[in-house]
Amino acid sequence: LVSDATYIELFNRSETYSYNLTGWRMSGVDFTFPEGTTLLPRGLLVICKDRAAFGNAYGWGIPAIEGFNGQLDNGGETITLIRPGATAAEDAIVDRVTYDDDLPWPAVADGSGASLQLIDANQDNNRVSNWTAGNGWKFFSLTRSVGTSVATNLAFFFQPAANPGNIYLDDISLVLGSDP
Repeated sequence: LVSDATYIELFNRSETYSYNLTGWRMSGVDFTFPEGTTLLPRGLLVICKDRAAFGNAYGWGIPAIEGFNGQLDNGGETITLIRPGATAAEDAIVDRVTYDDDLPWPAVADGSGASLQLIDANQDNNRVSNWTAGNGWKFFSLTRSVGTSVATNLAFFFQPAANPGNIYLDDISLVLGSDP
């Protein structure tokens, strides 16, 4: 919601390989990575439109590269990461994502505040179902008694027709007593 605080975050999925991004381009926002830009293994890199606006909006402790000249289009667009070749014909598309502000994309793709966030970097990042509207994980707690016998199995049942897609479970705790 802060003018010119827009940003794109890159994530390196490799556990062992760093990428020298010098000269790589990001079409859609008209950005070329400056000399010495490196994306470390499992590292994150933020590219923002205006460093001062970004710092004021999200804090000054987040390292960010300033200077994409374009504007993320609230109506949707395609962002492409390009590794330069010896000639323009030899340029390689490293990654591409297309987002939109029409369903099934979340309304935030229309510039309404929260960021679009990739859910799973190991899945296809060009699928709308692999993005969330910046609200990420949901906390859920359920307290039930297992009766007098010792429970050895835990089962989850989902109704796919009502909520299709993947479900990721994290940090499950079974506790003794009734306090979650």
